[in-house]
Amino acid sequence: MKFNSIKFKVGNLFTIILGVILILYSGFLHLSLSQYLINDLQEELSGKVNELGNIIADELAASKRDDVYAVIQRIFSFQYPPKSSIAAAKKKRTGGEPLSDEEKWFVRFDRLDLSQDLVAFFEPDGKLIFRPPNISADDFNKFIAGLDISLHEDTFKEVTINKTEYRQIQAAISLPNGRHVFVLVAASEKPILDLLRHRQKLFMVSIPIVLFMTASLGRLLANRILRPVNSIVLTARQITSRDLSKRLGKKNVDEEMQELVDSLNDMIARLEDSFKHIEQFSSQVAHELKTPLAILRGETEVALRTDKNVADYKAVLKENMDEIEKIIRIVEDLLLLAKLDYRPAFLNFERFDFEEFFTPIFDKTKLLAEEKDITISCVMPQEAVVLNGDPLHLRRLFFNIIHNAIKFTPPGGKVSLAAMAGHDHLRISIADEGPGIPEEYLPCLFTRFFQVPNREEDSQKGSGLGLSIAQSVAKAHQGVIEVQSCLHKGSVFTVSLPLS
Repeated sequence: MKFNSIKFKVGNLFTIILGVILILYSGFLHLSLSQYLINDLQEELSGKVNELGNIIADELAASKRDDVYAVIQRIFSFQYPPKSSIAAAKKKRTGGEPLSDEEKWFVRFDRLDLSQDLVAFFEPDGKLIFRPPNISADDFNKFIAGLDISLHEDTFKEVTINKTEYRQIQAAISLPNGRHVFVLVAASEKPILDLLRHRQKLFMVSIPIVLFMTASLGRLLANRILRPVNSIVLTARQITSRDLSKRLGKKNVDEEMQELVDSLNDMIARLEDSFKHIEQFSSQVAHELKTPLAILRGETEVALRTDKNVADYKAVLKENMDEIEKIIRIVEDLLLLAKLDYRPAFLNFERFDFEEFFTPIFDKTKLLAEEKDITISCVMPQEAVVLNGDPLHLRRLFFNIIHNAIKFTPPGGKVSLAAMAGHDHLRISIADEGPGIPEEYLPCLFTRFFQVPNREEDSQKGSGLGLSIAQSVAKAHQGVIEVQSCLHKGSVFTVSLPLS
């Protein structure tokens, strides 16, 4: 399985991460529970020390002699009684019968739960008062190894006696007569350790089970998530350049995956439109080049078939040259359109004054208008306007539109040019008095090689690329060209360019 696949990440990588988290969390629980139980045991030991102090103080108060040694010996001579004796004393106390000193100790012993504990008492000078009877001499030496009679605060430590872990407390018990004795009490940590080991085993068993279930569910989830992807892959393999009509299905697809499907379908639709455009464009190019090439071939064949004088050959060559120039213009225009559409960065943008830029254009087109007896006028903005663009290609844009206006305006007509500066755009309108453009042809006006059919001025017929070039130049300048036309009244082309 690949490490960078979704199946691996969902089925294995996330399981590994979860395993690390569970191990760390179980370790945290183990440490926190261990600390909690140890603290609880230490509080229990402190309580036992306080209770032992109360017992000794009560016995000293009831005794006629102030002999701590004797009192402690007498009290703890009853230590570790059998359970039957404890039960009998508790029953006797419940019945209201008086208890002997031994029976009183049985009841207190049961409350203190000292059956498994080790207890020893010492004088302030370190002299032993009482030692636990349930421990050997060697183990007792380990038990008292940490005794420090200079300490009067409760001190806890961990000792190991006979391979058993004990939590030990050393404390000073203050007596009513102002004296004090030291006591050592040790309680086994076995219940705590047993509980912690049980929890460890539980974690060691449960974590692998949880991880196995997570990995299995992860694989099922990954397969469920990738099911639409597999469907997308199968459909995508059926999509070729010859058939772009297929679309990816959106049935039973998750929301995030649906966005991907929509994006891919949109991309396929754009590709389909592009292929159609390329196919149509190729056929249009072939059609446009076919006519001049056919003329070149026909003229050349006629010239080669019969003998002609020099003047006739020159006439044929002149006609061929005209057709060749037409082909060159078409190719140059197509290359320019390709650059404008796919590599607009080739334009050389600069800041320039619009009136200085547009005045030579108006002067040249004015000469063309005079040849057809057409009146042309120009209105410039009252304030100076600065544009940021490529003057060379913007000049091509305006020449193409103005030349069309002059070409389709009948003699004696009028062409009006007007530039108006707005807040953030400069609008230049070119109005003619030509035959107008039928409404159904307006959407196709900027399509390459498109020409309005049945025009009377076919003698001046161009390549049909002028307006396409103008629109592409406008788009490259973040501008737009709008058209309004009325049959038999003329058309108005409005170029809108952003101001710098």
